[in-house]
Amino acid sequence: VPEELRGSKSGPWLLFVTKEGQGKCVRLSSFTTQRRGGRGRIGLKFNDGDGLAAMHLLASRDAEVMIATSGGLVNKCKATDIPIYERTAKGVRVMTLNDGDTVQSVAVLEADIRSVTASD
Repeated sequence: VPEELRGSKSGPWLLFVTKEGQGKCVRLSSFTTQRRGGRGRIGLKFNDGDGLAAMHLLASRDAEVMIATSGGLVNKCKATDIPIYERTAKGVRVMTLNDGDTVQSVAVLEADIRSVTASD
């Protein structure tokens, strides 16, 4: 993370997406550095039976997020559509899943990558 973004109130953010399609962004500054052997901090609350599918660092909210499911569906949304919450919140539905489907993969397309692919 670039030095100018560390401790910034506007970012960077951690993007969390669960297997059941819930997601949220949390400011990286919400997490403090711990010593070796630290117990960690809660980053996301889960519904029963849910689990973490992916976590990504977002340097900018200008990014786009692509979410793929075990059933082969892919959803693309703007990072700004995923709200910023505190560490202990569950988040919001970022993708509606079919019965038995789960989130398998999440990719973040930063603005500089999108401009390259758009010109191809």
